[in-house]
Amino acid sequence: MGSVPNLSVMVQAFLNSCGLFPGTTPVVVGVSGGVDSMVLLHLVAVALKFNVTAVHVNYGKRGQDSEADEHLVRSYCSRHGIPLEIMDAQRDGLEATPSGNFQDHARNIRRRFLRSVMVRKNAAAIVLAHHRDDQIETIVQKIWRGAAIENWEGMRRMDMPWIRPLLDVPKSDLITFADSNRIPYRIDTSNLESEYARNMLRNDIFPKLEHHFPGWQQNILRLSDFGSVHRALLDHVTDEVTDAEALNRPRWLSLSASLRIPVARHWVQRVAGHVDWSRGSVSRLSDLLHLQTGGKCSVSDRLTVMRDRSRFVIMASRTKAGWVGDYSSDPVSDMYSGSVPADRFSIIIRLKVLPDETGEPAIYAGHSFVRSVYRPDQVAGVLQLRWEALAVGGAPNKGSESEEELILRHWKKGDRIRPFGMSGDQSVADHLTNRKILASQKSHSLVLTSYDGIIHAVIFPHSLKNGEIGTIAEHTRCHSAGQQVLLIKKLGIIA
Repeated sequence: MGSVPNLSVMVQAFLNSCGLFPGTTPVVVGVSGGVDSMVLLHLVAVALKFNVTAVHVNYGKRGQDSEADEHLVRSYCSRHGIPLEIMDAQRDGLEATPSGNFQDHARNIRRRFLRSVMVRKNAAAIVLAHHRDDQIETIVQKIWRGAAIENWEGMRRMDMPWIRPLLDVPKSDLITFADSNRIPYRIDTSNLESEYARNMLRNDIFPKLEHHFPGWQQNILRLSDFGSVHRALLDHVTDEVTDAEALNRPRWLSLSASLRIPVARHWVQRVAGHVDWSRGSVSRLSDLLHLQTGGKCSVSDRLTVMRDRSRFVIMASRTKAGWVGDYSSDPVSDMYSGSVPADRFSIIIRLKVLPDETGEPAIYAGHSFVRSVYRPDQVAGVLQLRWEALAVGGAPNKGSESEEELILRHWKKGDRIRPFGMSGDQSVADHLTNRKILASQKSHSLVLTSYDGIIHAVIFPHSLKNGEIGTIAEHTRCHSAGQQVLLIKKLGIIA
């Protein structure tokens, strides 16, 4: 297929590694009409025959050009029988730019619409057309804006539900592929203007760098590896000074002075998903050194760190959307919007407010949670946890609804589970290896725990070939049909 013969093979292999297979699980593909997204749509929907819904957003920002983009996408989808969802930002009153930054505003509109389509279509993932050139621009912008080293990773190929199969492909290869396979696309002429930071980089700065620093692009991409290593080191040190979700004060103080603030910042980010750091909020973490028991340090208007004798804990204030760390207000967890680090987050699930199967399910991190009854024949795509085994003890605010709260988070070193049907326990790391979860995907696995640290279930990053989406603990197994259960279903899987 054209002069980039391995492109379709590469995309199919990557999607399969994400647990996505042609003709089965539905996916959503974002399509602008540009060469990168049109090539992606062609590959996933036409060449590889995945079950695709295309999504296009018309911002109406460029007049007739915006209409021409929409027309191209409509025509291509119609010709190939691809279902298409379109948002007209002007018609829906979303063309205004509250922050004054149109690109940020447009991105937020686009991502929310993509997530809403994903939920309506019961899709398993959103496939985006970011390519290698986009990744380079992202990393450079992060560096120049003063981002912490761990954020130099840039975009991830799999950051569920966002999947970027073309992230390692140069745009020049995409153009060659489109031309060779007669894939129509449009050129956004506004990209030739240097009004926005990305355009300024690609139009004015990057062409000059190639002359003076040959190979600079590969050097920038290698910084992504440095960011990954730095994050892994922070994870390791933070694991050593935390107990469950609390920061152990004596062990934290035993760190060298240069490590204390970065580790405290990383801890807050991991536990609460807080990423909106300013220099002021980072510097306030130094107050932790002098806090007395009961003393508090404000991280933001929604988060406070309190000293509780020999540990620090994060206190969250109630908002309209619920609790900080509770993402039930969004149809798909805000973990997916970029507001929460992809590799670490903690979501509070309140059992008392979960609906039964007749109501709208609660959605957390791409999974639905409802009360139900045990059905022995229901295995693929679901987990059924015996409700009475989920009684929670040791929550921070005993006597309130927090007594019946669970925590959904990414697994970490030291986590152990006694899998259903086994006589002894094993580390979650070993369990994932035994279930043949690829090493590159292990970090995306989730655990459902109570406040005392007991793990009730491990949820895999994707469904296995036999339809399993995770493992329940032996103590949560059901013994007879009709028992009340917590039913967990992975979005996009039809049980």
